[in-house]
Amino acid sequence: MPVPASGTAHLLAGGHGGPGVLRPMVDTVLDALAHGAADRGGPLPAGGPAAVDRRIRGAARPLIPDEGEGPHHALRTLVRALTHGAADPADPRCTAHLHCPPLAVATAADLAVSALNPSLDSWDQAPAACALEALTCRALAELVHPDGPAPDALVTTGGTESNQLALLLAREAAGGIGSPLRIICGGNAHHSIHRAAWFLGLPAPHTLPTPTGVLDPAALHTALDRLPDADAPTLVVATAGTTDTGAIDPLTELADVCDHQAATPHIDAAYGVVLLFSDILNKMPQGLDRAP
Repeated sequence: MPVPASGTAHLLAGGHGGPGVLRPMVDTVLDALAHGAADRGGPLPAGGPAAVDRRIRGAARPLIPDEGEGPHHALRTLVRALTHGAADPADPRCTAHLHCPPLAVATAADLAVSALNPSLDSWDQAPAACALEALTCRALAELVHPDGPAPDALVTTGGTESNQLALLLAREAAGGIGSPLRIICGGNAHHSIHRAAWFLGLPAPHTLPTPTGVLDPAALHTALDRLPDADAPTLVVATAGTTDTGAIDPLTELADVCDHQAATPHIDAAYGVVLLFSDILNKMPQGLDRAP
């Protein structure tokens, strides 16, 4: 793979001289993106895995050269090859699986973050970014819990980590390791619920069938009545936006059942919470605020 040669390429991107060096490289990348998309000519590269692998091997050889060929050559070659072989969710003929086409403004903002490289594990490494993260988390929490006394939130890497954190908090609230926490979820729940239960040493979740695609409140009520250890702490997992169909469980009705049966609701809204940003669809995940 051609790597940048010594010289101006090693200037720090966020320093005084960095933007001046970064700007022509960005132009090279944008040009390579355009040419790579033209080479691809559609939402997916032609030829299947073997053809893509062959083109990438050709562009990246030698992978670790003895001598670099400069940043512009490296960027032009690899970005064009990467774009040619990409699945492009921005193509009008593409129906993406889960990932969406990024907005141009988000990509531009990502450039600034990459140049500054803030590390949010402590304030001294990212003073402004830490303040911005705290403000953003509170604003998002207020969107979900508009009537809460002091709502706050955490940023995680995605739904899998969020579900694991929710089960961890529920386990600790129920007495910690070895607690008698029961977990109930629907067959439509994300697989990370079962993974998190296993990882945290909890019993396997009781999984209720969801033939209509959503968790039925009546089925939940019956299950809570019939499960052994009626006094054991129980976490009920509802889903706001399944990854297969985008289905949203009847959150309010499920929360009512939880209140009646002294169970705690957890809502996995990693996929559907963004509906709150829509003026048209923001009522669809109604009931998100019922989860603690």
